[in-house]
Amino acid sequence: MRPPSTKIERLSSLEAEIAKVSQTSIQSLDHALKYAMHTINKASYSQSGRCLWPRATSLMREGPDSPCPFPLIASDGVLEGMNWTTYLGWYHTDVTVPSEYFLSDQGRPQTIEFPIALDFSYLHSQREPDYKKLARGELIKSHHHIK
Repeated sequence: MRPPSTKIERLSSLEAEIAKVSQTSIQSLDHALKYAMHTINKASYSQSGRCLWPRATSLMREGPDSPCPFPLIASDGVLEGMNWTTYLGWYHTDVTVPSEYFLSDQGRPQTIEFPIALDFSYLHSQREPDYKKLARGELIKSHHHIK
């Protein structure tokens, strides 16, 4: 493919690049929830000769009484039918790298028996304090202009 040579070709190429970027940009909280769910769903796992660590996080199926109210998620072929409020994790995802990952034993620590139910409420539940702080925004410090 040859590089664009005329102004019109360059403009068309630039518009195509902008369109491609806008498809993956987070433009709303619905988009943020969609990408958070895809991230949870794409968790990797490790299988070596010595151990198997299943995926650290996984989505759950949605219940019959809780259909997803977000069309962006309900129409996504991967996320359709998945729980948009709760997911499972073998550690709390707010912890960047849990200390259990640094143990010399290659198996899952026996102190971790079951995955933890974690939630996406900070992205959609207006009653939750984390939603009010993160999604809606909370003024932490008022800035005064210095003259």
